[in-house]
Amino acid sequence: KKQEDDDEETWSNRACATTTTQEEEEEDHKYTSWQAKKDSHAFVVLGAGAAIGPTKQLLLLGATVVAVDLNNKPKMWENLISFARKTPGKLIVPERGMMMTTSAHEGGGESYHDRRQKSYARYGANLLTDIPEIAHWLAHSVCPGIDLTLGSYAYLDGKDFVRIVLAMDAICNHVLTHRKSSRVNLAFLASPSDIYLRSRKSRDMSVKRYKDRETWVKVIEKVSAGAYCKPNITGPLIQDKEFDVVDASVPQQGPNYLLAKRIQQWRAIVARSKGIRVSINIAPASATESVTKNPVLRAAYAGVSFFPPTEVFHPTTTNSVMAAALIRDIFDEDSPSNPSKKLEHPLLLISEGAWHGGLWTTAVSNKSSAVVSAGLGFVKEKSQYLKLGAALGTGYLLMRKIKSKL
Repeated sequence: KKQEDDDEETWSNRACATTTTQEEEEEDHKYTSWQAKKDSHAFVVLGAGAAIGPTKQLLLLGATVVAVDLNNKPKMWENLISFARKTPGKLIVPERGMMMTTSAHEGGGESYHDRRQKSYARYGANLLTDIPEIAHWLAHSVCPGIDLTLGSYAYLDGKDFVRIVLAMDAICNHVLTHRKSSRVNLAFLASPSDIYLRSRKSRDMSVKRYKDRETWVKVIEKVSAGAYCKPNITGPLIQDKEFDVVDASVPQQGPNYLLAKRIQQWRAIVARSKGIRVSINIAPASATESVTKNPVLRAAYAGVSFFPPTEVFHPTTTNSVMAAALIRDIFDEDSPSNPSKKLEHPLLLISEGAWHGGLWTTAVSNKSSAVVSAGLGFVKEKSQYLKLGAALGTGYLLMRKIKSKL
């Protein structure tokens, strides 16, 4: 709520979701409708241990979650299973040759585990090396007769991100082809630092902010010969359309990251064109543990506040809103994810309802402000030390001046 109050304009522009009273009432009705359907649906989360993902939020809402992640992460599985036992949801995890169900309201998970005395290290599966086993398990064994939503959320650094995205894509494609007992949907999370279609309203807000930008921003743009703090405009509006292309990508992320995300966008658009319901929502920049441990990224995130309305969100906020968006996409017939709903452009599947965190409406492009944000963020983080250093330096100069007079 504080983030909404602090940046009302961004929220109202779909940087984060807000609704009118009438829309809230409609959403309440749809939520009640989903609650009635949740027992006949299961959410598969590939990469259940990811910092940004819907696993815990879905369990809290009483959903059935099939969690797939590495089998050499016993602490993660122990924490997740313990969490699931305290929720109204049901957690299903793979084990070599079997599967285990943990459900707080049934109370069967803990006694099963204690009776068999299995190690938490046995739970899980490797998305890179166990592709055939995972695909077959999901297609033929998991929740027979119940609709599935396959969510691809796993992340690895560098070239391994492309590898694991291809692995998840192969698994999803196999399940789509071979699971005949029920309907199968797809789900993804898109990165805010990518290239998308943007509404004219968001573009106009960015243009206005650029015209009203502060003097120091103008100075940086001029001194850098336009390399930094460039306008957040890549070109004109698409002919006869009310949207343009916004480039919020960051070169420092590298080609593997953009390629992996492009594969997921391609799969989402192709699948929807074949009549499959697809949820793909842009999640904002979030202060995950992996980010805050990296001093450069931490500084960059600390500096985005100098370029309003850009904002970095707490992972819990991001995951809660993204879980709500996922539920809406799967169960609301008016959602862009519904393949029977006509879209003006296929890429609007991703852009509509985007939670870009201000990257589409800020004055300068993300690509040209990332380095500046990092520098400003570093100064901001170290400001207390800089102030102390300045005070000590001033004191030292004053002492020298006094001594010279003596």
